[in-house]
Order: sequence, then C-alpha cells, then structure tokens
Amino acid sequence: VGLVHAAANTVGLACYTASLAARLSGQHRLGRTLGMAGLGVVSLGAYIGGHLAYKQGAQVSQSISELHLISQGWHALGDMASLPQRQLITKEIDDVSVILYRHGDDVTVMLERCPHQSGPLGQGEVQQVDGHDCVVCPWHGSTFRLNGGEVVHGPSGNDGQVLPTRIRNGMLEARLP
Repeated sequence: VGLVHAAANTVGLACYTASLAARLSGQHRLGRTLGMAGLGVVSLGAYIGGHLAYKQGAQVSQSISELHLISQGWHALGDMASLPQRQLITKEIDDVSVILYRHGDDVTVMLERCPHQSGPLGQGEVQQVDGHDCVVCPWHGSTFRLNGGEVVHGPSGNDGQVLPTRIRNGMLEARLP
C-alpha cells in the first residue's frame, strides 16, 4: 500500500512537471489536460496516504495518546535507594502505566504501552543490543533502547516515549516532556 502511495505521488509530480513544460511551450490545452491528470493521481495518492495513516496506523504511535492523561508537574515514583538495578519495574502516574529501569544512577521512565500495538512493555524482556540495555515488546518483538527510547528493531516505526526525570531528596520524580 505504501509503494502504491509513493508511486501515485511520483506519477502526479511527473504529470504536473509535464503540464508546466507543455504550457511554457504554448500547448495550453495539453498542459490543462496533464494538470487535471496530475490532480486526479495526486488525489488518489492522498486517499491511499489517509488509508495508511488512519486505517492501518502506519507510523502512528499508539502510546502517545496517554500523555494527555498525565497532569502537569513532577510526580514522585519512589525512593531511589529502593529501585533495583537493571530490572523493569511498572508504576503508574495518574493511572498511566510507566516502566522504570535503573542502570547505576541513571533511571529511565518510559510509557509502558508499546507505540506499535500497545503491547505491555512492563512484561517485556531486557536484552543487550549493540552494548545497550533494551526492552523487547512481548507481543511483536519491537525493541527499544532503555537509555533514550529509540526503536532498535521494528515492527514499531516510533520511539518509546521517555519522560524527563530528576532525583530530589532521594526520590525519583518524572514529568511530562
């Protein structure tokens, strides 16, 4: 479907380019015809692009919609000293599940829902990929770096949403990005 979308946009661009060339050479009727053909092909490409985005969810993060459920400000997630090293922990901020992962003094707080199909990352497995700790979604195998949320392996086309953190009086806190 994506290939047809790209091809339609390419053909539409070619029609518009040919239309401009025809009009500049004085062939106005041919230019109008090519312009109308370009409009039709580009409209088809736009329809297919809408199908990709809204029906198939291509490159749409399924987890980002939860951000609006988190209130503004810093939210306490627990005592830093009680967080285990290199283990996934699931907590909640305003009824939104997040995962915590501590590596030394660095803690990552990421939305628990996989951006691909909302899989539970808190039930995922932690693996080393290219020297980085990563969480693997148990549903489809999308792999995300735990020190930034970047997608390492698909099928997810979007990074995991990481929340900014701070440590205040020994307590780990997170907030909206």
